[in-house]
Amino acid sequence: MNIAFFTDCYLPSKNGVVTVIDQLDQSLTKLGHKVFIVTPEYIGRDKIEGYDDSPRILRVPSFRAGMGMKDQFAGMPAFAPVSKFLKDNKIDIIHAHTEFAVGKAAYKQAKKLGIPVVGTTHTMWEDYYQFYLPAGKFIPVGIIRSVIRNFYKHFTAIVNVSAKAHEYYNKEFMVPQIPSAVIPNAINPEKYCTTVSTPEEIKELRTKLGISDEDQMLLFVGRVVEEKRVLELIQSLKTVFEARKNVKAVFVGDGPALKESKAMAEKCGIQDKVVFTGFIDWHEVHRYYEAAQIFMTASLSEMHSMTVLEALTSSLPIVVRKDSSYYDTIIPDYNGFLSETDEQMAQDLITLIDNKDMQKTYGKNGKKQSLYYLPDTFGKRYEAFLKTVLEHWKTKDLSTQLLKSAVDSIEVDG
Repeated sequence: MNIAFFTDCYLPSKNGVVTVIDQLDQSLTKLGHKVFIVTPEYIGRDKIEGYDDSPRILRVPSFRAGMGMKDQFAGMPAFAPVSKFLKDNKIDIIHAHTEFAVGKAAYKQAKKLGIPVVGTTHTMWEDYYQFYLPAGKFIPVGIIRSVIRNFYKHFTAIVNVSAKAHEYYNKEFMVPQIPSAVIPNAINPEKYCTTVSTPEEIKELRTKLGISDEDQMLLFVGRVVEEKRVLELIQSLKTVFEARKNVKAVFVGDGPALKESKAMAEKCGIQDKVVFTGFIDWHEVHRYYEAAQIFMTASLSEMHSMTVLEALTSSLPIVVRKDSSYYDTIIPDYNGFLSETDEQMAQDLITLIDNKDMQKTYGKNGKKQSLYYLPDTFGKRYEAFLKTVLEHWKTKDLSTQLLKSAVDSIEVDG
């Protein structure tokens, strides 16, 4: 297959969607397919390492997307050059990874060329728009639903990254008529963790963070933003620290709520127990997982958390606020806790802190669970999905059940 990805996020930008796209690109290429990319130009590229200007990538005019992200751009694709790019490369199917102008170009180009177009639902915009759109807090959720519904109604089929996404997009007010299947995100252990830290290196990092050998380290990794509920998590930690000594928390990541998060820690009187690292290069993040005992997040806005996959790969027990986005990754009494409330989350953290045998068992089980998300399996699932779309879209018998059967037929590697 010749496949064209349409995306607003691509290398050298860094975020979860870029990671997923890069992994899918490599996995499908490994399977013998050709992947082409239509994406916004990276402004200031001359100063950035990792910029790819190969002919398989079409960079369209762009502007900075804002939304508090320095290396995120929105594209303004002109129809003619994009169409020529697709025709020259004999594209069989278009795969959109954005709901903005580049995504609209995807379904318009597909209609013009008479080929199918599929999309992956990376973001739960209903949970995010209030934080990123101008005057977002004053926009009724019904308007957002209408915009997203009117976007995806043009698609041949949809990939949902979790049960949460699948349930949402199949609701009556969204696009239940569009065939879809669930394909969870993947993580490549070889890329995520290129080296394993030695005991001496782990001790050095913990010392740098102000964590002693006696301390247990609780870890959050991600953007420090309101929708990740970092402020609520800090408040829960106050209960933990009041109940147990020799426990500290580390927040790895940067974001617009970092200053407010530090202020919340001070307000709770736990500033000596909480460490905020700011931005850490992705290739170094694995060291923080290796230094920790427990991973935690109170976010309820995930579609399919990459940091949870990283924690599973790192053999860490996990405590999260209960949300359907975690249902395929966190299994109660096996590798972690799905806490019903913030108060219960504090108690579940205390339970794990008190039981080091449980930590080891849950961590070991989490590592087994991570095998479900290896890149080769991920690529084969997408391959089965795309082939099924190509085989059935013209005959009008393409269905959710048909796509589900195709995806489910792929056995887990490892």
